[in-house]
Amino acid sequence: NLTVQNCVAEDVTGGTFVTTSGPTGLSPEKGLHGTITIVNNKVSGVTATNASAFNLWYANEHVITGNVVENVAFNAFNLNQTVGDVTFENNAISDVEEYGLQLANSISGENSEINIRDNSFSDVKSGKAAINISGTVSAGTVTIENNEVFSDENGVAIQMKEATVDNTVDLTITNNTFNNAPVGATVGEN
Repeated sequence: NLTVQNCVAEDVTGGTFVTTSGPTGLSPEKGLHGTITIVNNKVSGVTATNASAFNLWYANEHVITGNVVENVAFNAFNLNQTVGDVTFENNAISDVEEYGLQLANSISGENSEINIRDNSFSDVKSGKAAINISGTVSAGTVTIENNEVFSDENGVAIQMKEATVDNTVDLTITNNTFNNAPVGATVGEN
């Protein structure tokens, strides 16, 4: 298990603030981390090329709440190769060059719950998304609700890019706004 709580990181010029890594694959016997908890942190100024604030890979569960992330050269949060629940709530993300939250490459768990709720994303860049889901998603429930997205450019609120939602019992995308107007999800191949 990993917990990062109540930290402040500013002007992170050397790379990603927090990275977890492990072997390729989704089975616990291949060394997945337990629960990764990221709570009440402030991260700003992650400026290295293609550096995210948080690269959180190979976990059985993610709990990410109450964080402020701003001015990031790539993703604010990149979750990859996850087996189990994802809770992403009450975060404020602004001025990221790629995605505010990216769920990628096989988010799975037959009875898992993915909840993305009550977040604020601002300064979403042109052609990018506040929330990006790509790869295969297989979960008991996926709920994306009550998120606010603001962009002066041609950004996207919720994007399912090259995503396959397999064996998901309940997919709900509701009460999200883009520049104060209701919005659903954009589905695309690239």
